[in-house]
Amino acid sequence: MREEYDSKEGDLVLQKSELKTKLRESELSYEDVVKNLKLVFLVNLFQSRDEREAQMKERFDGEIRKLEEKYTKKLKIQREEMDLLRKNEINQVEERKNTQINVLMKNHEKAFSDIKNYYNDITLNNLALINTLKACRVL
Repeated sequence: MREEYDSKEGDLVLQKSELKTKLRESELSYEDVVKNLKLVFLVNLFQSRDEREAQMKERFDGEIRKLEEKYTKKLKIQREEMDLLRKNEINQVEERKNTQINVLMKNHEKAFSDIKNYYNDITLNNLALINTLKACRVL
């Protein structure tokens, strides 16, 4: 019985050591699986973070483009309005200038005709006086 007991005990010790070896192997395998899962998780985390950053960058770039287009259109409209306003003001100034020029020309023409008439009257009076004086001398 002793031999049988010793034999069984030896078998059990052997089985125990085999089970311990298998347990260590499964623990190492489990640790490898856990490490791989952590690595995959971290890779996915970084990838998802990179993807999120890329998505955010893309979204913000889109918003920037929209804002640029919006304000470019507003700037174009504002420039067109300002050009139209400037042209209207220039036309008004030119009309006032032309009106003032016409008024000045009329005033100058009137003054010139007044001076011309004045000197013509003086010349006619002088000629009449000269003729009168000549007539008086001749007699």
